[in-house]
Amino acid sequence: MITRQQIYRVITDILLFIVITIVLYTVFSVGSDLGNGIVSGKYFRFYISMTLLSVFAISVAIIKRKERLTFKLPDLLILLFCAYINI
Repeated sequence: MITRQQIYRVITDILLFIVITIVLYTVFSVGSDLGNGIVSGKYFRFYISMTLLSVFAISVAIIKRKERLTFKLPDLLILLFCAYINI
């Protein structure tokens, strides 16, 4: 009998594989509508894919947590820096 926890583990493993594959796929991406499409396309797609990976990792960490998730000052500063870069 397959339990709900095993199904959850398989789904999270598949999603993690897909998100990491998207990050690795940015090497092959080219933005033909950009001025320097070969370089700029890779940058933009890498930022988008890393945002997806971060959202996925944080959501899995919140769902699977066994103890309370706490943010320290360096975590907050990194989060603010990433928000500043993306704006």
